[in-house]
Amino acid sequence: SDKPRALGKGLQHPGSVEALRMPCRGYLTSLCQGVGEGERWLTLWDLRQPNPALQLSVRPAAYSCFDAVAVGASSSASASAMSFRFATAGDCGFEAWDIRQPLRALSRTCSLPASWAVSVALDPTSGCVAAIGCCNLDGGGDHVCSDEGGALLLASVEEAEPHFAPCPGGPGSPAFALRWAPASAAGSCPD
Repeated sequence: SDKPRALGKGLQHPGSVEALRMPCRGYLTSLCQGVGEGERWLTLWDLRQPNPALQLSVRPAAYSCFDAVAVGASSSASASAMSFRFATAGDCGFEAWDIRQPLRALSRTCSLPASWAVSVALDPTSGCVAAIGCCNLDGGGDHVCSDEGGALLLASVEEAEPHFAPCPGGPGSPAFALRWAPASAAGSCPD
């Protein structure tokens, strides 16, 4: 089978690993290239177990180009179970999944209002809000980010087709990495 498998203390993937995130202690999410054209595997690893806890074959067929991919993850625990949400973004597309319903995307769009998604993060508390860092392309046709211009997009992933909007006062340059900060560190948002 071409599904990722853990061997010994390593986590084996069928192709190049493009992104890793630790949604909480003891768990890892990975996004790697698959065997088929444009195929990618989004995997949740329980690091105490030798095999993946969950694997999703991600084939973003709706996107014209999905070359740059980022992954975000969040977790929340209740008295009955732990829940995970995952998100990927690339080019003009975004997808999010909930581990409780892994066979269909929780939220999906292929029309981000910025030129090129290069990073994504989910609100670590609830996983209900996604942030996407975007860059402007240099115009050379090789999908290379320009040093100038960028956007930070925000949306709720509770909607089947999220409506991402630029964050006022967002970055003036590409946001290649995103991480949520505690509310007290972030200050307050204007009304």
